Amino acid sequence: MAVSEIDFLNSLTPGDLLYFKDGRLNSPEPHFFLLAGIKNKSITLFLVGTSKFDNAQKRIEYRKQDSSTLVRIKPDSSINELSTDTYIDCNNCFDRTLSDLTNLVNNNDLRVRGTLKFSDLNQIYNGVNNSNGLTPEEKETILEFLKDYSE
Repeated sequence: MAVSEIDFLNSLTPGDLLYFKDGRLNSPEPHFFLLAGIKNKSITLFLVGTSKFDNAQKRIEYRKQDSSTLVRIKPDSSINELSTDTYIDCNNCFDRTLSDLTNLVNNNDLRVRGTLKFSDLNQIYNGVNNSNGLTPEEKETILEFLKDYSE
């Protein structure tokens, strides 16, 4: 049975980890994407996760970005399916249409693989707030979406 866009949208919550392929990455493998914002109920914003700390840290240093914008997430089998430490770069945002995501779900090419702890989402909120790599609109959308995780 196909999932509708409205049903899929209503199933999403801040901090959900979605697992899918994205052609904009330099890898044919699926990645974890953190749901970080929804604007106009049609465009979703994601921060991508990687297990390659050295590469992520080099990008942060090369771009002269604050080290707090690279957030380490430890696996927690009680709430997510991460199998190794994953690093979220809060300086780079990916957008996808709700229609595109719903198609991925209906083709079994996307799975929700859990969520993150409050403390992880708080670090991501702070990382986004300290980011100089996001557009003002992306930053505003993400901070509003994750505002319940700020301290």
